[in-house]
Amino acid sequence: MYHKIKYIVPIIFLVLFFACTFRGKISKEEAIPADIALLDSLDVPGYPFNSVFIAKSPFRLDHNDHYRSLKSTIYAVKDSILIITIKTPLGTKVAKTVFEVDSICFYDLAEKRGYIFDYQYLGVALGLDVNFITIQNLLFGLHSPKNFNFSYSAENSFLTESDHYIEGTLKIISQQDEMNSSETVYFNYSKVFSKLTNYRIYTDQGQNILSLIYIWGTKVYDSFPHRIEIDFNFFDHIIGIDFDFKSIKRNPDIFVSADFPDIKVIPLALDHEVF
Repeated sequence: MYHKIKYIVPIIFLVLFFACTFRGKISKEEAIPADIALLDSLDVPGYPFNSVFIAKSPFRLDHNDHYRSLKSTIYAVKDSILIITIKTPLGTKVAKTVFEVDSICFYDLAEKRGYIFDYQYLGVALGLDVNFITIQNLLFGLHSPKNFNFSYSAENSFLTESDHYIEGTLKIISQQDEMNSSETVYFNYSKVFSKLTNYRIYTDQGQNILSLIYIWGTKVYDSFPHRIEIDFNFFDHIIGIDFDFKSIKRNPDIFVSADFPDIKVIPLALDHEVF
């Protein structure tokens, strides 16, 4: 027993010594305070497609802590239309959402009902001023801290910059006519990819209005995120949506139908909720 301890003790000492040595040589990337004017210099990436088809993407839905694992198909034409079809793991279509420039149509295929509404309705539901371009940017990882046109307090906002990222906590200057209670924006922007990795809008009580997480690939020229995690409030319902983009076809020679002629579509007024 003594001999075992005699050999083990020097080994432990060497491991600890080298661990401390290497730990001392690894320095955290230095980040320095930056002026809020830095926001104006953030690159906004261009759209990597005229049209795109993303098939068989794992899709996870969290509705008030009730989880479902599904499949999604996404078809989009730049600045024109965005169609998201949701299927069961066995391939049965259960829902479809069609975003067009001036309207949104949601089809509940299980109930054989359709609802059509405009972006003002969606904005009130989310507590944010949104339009078609906003939704397109959010889904394909092209969102920017400047997209919602908030005004920020230079005195109460804080930014840091390093060689690889820009991080900021931005205090929103509230306007009396704003529809939302957003008070703070947090973001992390990768200078390597020229894209966001994290974006969050929340209240002073810490309640999320919108949360986005983008996971990019290891290659700088990756145009689409590998994974998107979106959390938001919809008329006080807590919704979480995750997409894993697996198979991406740019400018595909296909057509995806945007409607179901046999399903009656009901216009929604601002005082009506889908859920």
